[in-house]
Amino acid sequence: MDLMLNYDGYDTEIAMITFDIQPFKDDSYIYFGRFEVDYLAVNKSLQIIVLLEDELEGHVLCYCAQNSSKFLAAIYLAACY
Repeated sequence: MDLMLNYDGYDTEIAMITFDIQPFKDDSYIYFGRFEVDYLAVNKSLQIIVLLEDELEGHVLCYCAQNSSKFLAAIYLAACY
């Protein structure tokens, strides 16, 4: 949360993941980035990272990570390549 709310990720891109959106919330998720056109978000109740389909509100395309630390660790590894 600290990274999303206190740092500007507008120019940050790792493979097809971008952080060029202003983080926003709804009842269930905190949206913080994109993978292609779909949204990366934190599920508020479970604290897991998910990929949500852009055109179908609330439709989970896949579960990305068990928590934000594991998500950051995974994209760090991707950034190395």
